[in-house]
Amino acid sequence: MCDRYSRYVIGCKCQPNQQFKGTLRSCKKLMRYHGLPEVIRVDNGSPFASGSLGRLLRLSVWWIEQGIRVEFTTPGSPQENGWHERTHLDLEAEAVRPPPANMRAQQKRFDRWRHEYNHDRPHEALDMLFPGEVYRPSSRRLGETDKIRYPEDYTVRQVSESGHFLIGGRSTSVWARSTTDAG
Repeated sequence: MCDRYSRYVIGCKCQPNQQFKGTLRSCKKLMRYHGLPEVIRVDNGSPFASGSLGRLLRLSVWWIEQGIRVEFTTPGSPQENGWHERTHLDLEAEAVRPPPANMRAQQKRFDRWRHEYNHDRPHEALDMLFPGEVYRPSSRRLGETDKIRYPEDYTVRQVSESGHFLIGGRSTSVWARSTTDAG
């Protein structure tokens, strides 16, 4: 996870997979320490997005519930997140290859790389400052966000984990294709 303004790498956690629970646990830990961002920009892969209507997966929904705006890049357009993609290339070249013996050794590499990247490597885009000199944690704290407020003329529906909600006593799915004519 990186701060787009300062280019500060907030966290880089070695995990056995990209499943929701582990990723959420890592996000919570980072956000308790660094605060909540206003916006999170993500690509369209798991665990961030799906190909379904709204592209939301549980992690993105959790972020929205925390008052974070989720910004998706256009599918197949990594250039929209070019700096972050470049950071991934640097990380892979400098801290992943060749692969270490185990996850603990990999995490040590990530931690060393992150410290060097944030505090020992000046960035042209930052007028040759280090990301650690520019970065400031968010003052927005995890667990202190307001409930989402909707205009009075909105009808608010509770959506189940399976994507269903009730309209007029009938179950409807957010994944169902619209039958209305947009024209």
